[in-house]
Amino acid sequence: MNTYIYLRKKANTLIKYKDPIGKLKAKGYTTTDLRKEGVLSQSVVSYLHNDKYVNLRTIDKICQLLDCKIEDVVEILPDKSEK
Repeated sequence: MNTYIYLRKKANTLIKYKDPIGKLKAKGYTTTDLRKEGVLSQSVVSYLHNDKYVNLRTIDKICQLLDCKIEDVVEILPDKSEK
């Protein structure tokens, strides 16, 4: 079995977002403008609000807009199932 598929099937969410949408709004970006300009889709905005997976390219775009590091928008949580 492909390692990626195995991890997707077994993985608990180990990533929590640190309110990137709120941080974008504080910098003057609206989700409407970001969608219209093709920066973020509506589904990505929804995924971020619900701590669902978005790809690293999207996180990179957000970090570039905010001029910040990935750890400023993403928190890596410990895997409690491996104890």
